[in-house]
Amino acid sequence: MYTRQEIIDAACSLTTGDLRELGRALEEKYGSDAARLLFGDVPAPGADYGRSVTGHYDVFLQDCGRNKIEVIKTIRELTHWGLYEAKQAADRAPGPIGFPTPELAARHFCDRLLKAGATAEIRPV
Repeated sequence: MYTRQEIIDAACSLTTGDLRELGRALEEKYGSDAARLLFGDVPAPGADYGRSVTGHYDVFLQDCGRNKIEVIKTIRELTHWGLYEAKQAADRAPGPIGFPTPELAARHFCDRLLKAGATAEIRPV
């Protein structure tokens, strides 16, 4: 049995695509309601409803900065998109990248973009 912290640490190391696959596997095994509770679709009791009602956030790329190639590589790695789609997302800046994701995944995605040299933030859906 894993501790709660070990599970959180493992989830933080996953890419957005891996988190999506994990969510699908949990939906198949436990039903969609259990997966929604785990990934934030259903707000927890006492949650701050002013932040995000759905619990999902958009990763908003404002600028690629000087190192556009690294930003494109990061987008490809985290979304499992092809080169064409990742380049289009980088060229569309400022704008959202991908699809709304749970807060933990969105923060991870945003942090990786910042390390690659981009200017990015997360915004509630």
